Parts: sequence; C-alpha cells; structure tokens
Amino acid sequence: MPKREDSLLIEDMVECCNNIYNYIGDVSFNGFINDRKTVDAVTRNFEILGEAASITSEKLRYNNVHIEWKKIKEFRNVLIHEYFGVDYEVMWRIIKHQLPEQFDFLQQLLQTLQ
Repeated sequence: MPKREDSLLIEDMVECCNNIYNYIGDVSFNGFINDRKTVDAVTRNFEILGEAASITSEKLRYNNVHIEWKKIKEFRNVLIHEYFGVDYEVMWRIIKHQLPEQFDFLQQLLQTLQ
C-alpha cells in the first residue's frame, strides 16, 4: 500500500475529530458510556486519528511541535492493545479538554497544506 501524503493524513485526522464531535453532540458522560454504538464509533475514530498521526512524516511532526503527536499515537496504542482496560473517563476528558486545542491546530495545519 502506498504511503499517504501528509496533507491527506491531516485531512483524515481533522475528519476524525469532526466525527467524534458529531457522535458526542451534547450528550453527557453517562449518556456516552451507556450508548455502546457511540462509544464504539468514538473509539474507532481515535484509533484512526492515532494511526494517521503515527505515519505522518518526521518533517511535518518536527515543524508542528504544538501538536501532541506522541500522545495521540500512545492513546491509539492503548485503544488497540489494551482495549480491555480502556478508561472511558479518560477518553471523555480527552474529548472535552485536550481534543479541542489539537483539533484547532490540525485545522490550521490542514489550511497551510492545501
């Protein structure tokens, strides 16, 4: 499989963030964890987000240190390899407190790459 260009990977990451926000909507944490389909959809988008982050070029990551590439990749690894131990409260905190800033950075980066 040929390597995707950085611009397409960042586009994928932006799309995943949009998907997560669309799935969450204005639901509460309890509403989130009690809706298996939403949990699964959000989890899958975090997996894709982390995979895309892990295969971006070193140059892109070096030039955009404000994006938390390592944390994004590490969260993906937890979801993939330790799926049985995922703490959904942690996921919720990421969605509410860390993802918004990273999403903004990714959108800005995407604009510069287009």
